Amino acid sequence: MRTIQGIDILSSATLDADRVSRPFEVSHCIYGAIHLVWSGTPTGVFRVQASNDAVPAGTDPNALAYADLTWIDIDTEAVSGAAGSKIFRITDMGFRWIALQYDSTSGTGSATTATFFAKGFGSR
Repeated sequence: MRTIQGIDILSSATLDADRVSRPFEVSHCIYGAIHLVWSGTPTGVFRVQASNDAVPAGTDPNALAYADLTWIDIDTEAVSGAAGSKIFRITDMGFRWIALQYDSTSGTGSATTATFFAKGFGSR
């Protein structure tokens, strides 16, 4: 079994505006988790999102931007003006891409930890 160990996807991002991670290709993964810790007094919603869009012809998959794909929420966590943490558990990954998005409403703070872990098969 192949593991993806601790990819930093949004750590140190300020939460005074909307933020997105880059897309991560997970078609070879079965299970995963995003460990998220935030500080300060942000108010908004964290969204774990997935996409099954194909990579446009001639595009390096590692160079894709969030805006290049169509996203669907698979889990959310509302943040209401206080520091906190969450582990998003992602099972049965039947999709090609995953990303983390923060939709800011007000307040300030930062994502002190936003780390992706996964297990699966394959050589990617």
